[in-house]
Amino acid sequence: MFPMVTGFINYGQQTVRAARYIGQSFLITLSQANQIIYCWNERVISV
Repeated sequence: MFPMVTGFINYGQQTVRAARYIGQSFLITLSQANQIIYCWNERVISV
């Protein structure tokens, strides 16, 4: 019984870690996209 519980907890921790990693990379991509769009808009407005 106990090995099953510890295994489940480990699985949950791995899932949380993976979700956090994916979330971070998604946020970084989003902020980069925002910067690119912002720079592009600045360029278009200045022209």
